[in-house]
Amino acid sequence: GKTTTDSLSGFRGFNRRAIKSINLKTERMEVSNEFFAEIKRHRLRLEEVPIKVIYTPYSMRKGVQPGNVFAIIFRLVLRLLR
Repeated sequence: GKTTTDSLSGFRGFNRRAIKSINLKTERMEVSNEFFAEIKRHRLRLEEVPIKVIYTPYSMRKGVQPGNVFAIIFRLVLRLLR
């Protein structure tokens, strides 16, 4: 696989092939994981463009809470079983 520095920033760019290939079904925090799974499944090229992310106290509070991790994993497993 390919490593990224901030897979949750939400900043994405796509070429036409990727737009036609990627089929995201989730809507919440698990969408980033699904996104990378789709890239791998369709053998798409991933290139990271560094951006400066500014985390404010508000944005830090909105992050993934420990209790939400299980819900995210559950939704990912459901998506894989479809």
